[in-house]
Amino acid sequence: MCRAANFLGLAALMLLSACQSVTVVPLPERVEAAVGGPERVFARPVTEIVPLLQNAQASGPRGRVGSELVFWGYRLADERPAFLVACAVLADVDCAARLPQVCASGAPEVLFSQQDQGEVRFLHCREIGVAAPGDLTPNCADVQKVQAVDVTLLSCR
Repeated sequence: MCRAANFLGLAALMLLSACQSVTVVPLPERVEAAVGGPERVFARPVTEIVPLLQNAQASGPRGRVGSELVFWGYRLADERPAFLVACAVLADVDCAARLPQVCASGAPEVLFSQQDQGEVRFLHCREIGVAAPGDLTPNCADVQKVQAVDVTLLSCR
């Protein structure tokens, strides 16, 4: 009986120590910002990518959730508000986990979703360096490339 209790105690201690070593990385916060329009990401009109944006008007907030996801507010043809979202498909980015942050309510309803190609800008910056006069991104290598992007149209409940 005593051996079984010691075994269970040891198993519980191992489980607790394993749980403590797991690090939870918080998701980036939603930031409303003056971001460029979808034409800066997509080579073709967004109405070709997302048919529900036919006759829609750009309105509402724009911004980002981290540097990998950007969103634009729209009013659809049926007057519903919606957000067009583009998220770079990268190994360390969970685009689906960031979608709820686009909505102030945290409750998105996906109206459309597909993967497409988009132009993504990567800034690779060093911590220490020398900035030249007029340098907007000192110590950074600015790279733009076309890559897979999750494209989502969502409304907020």
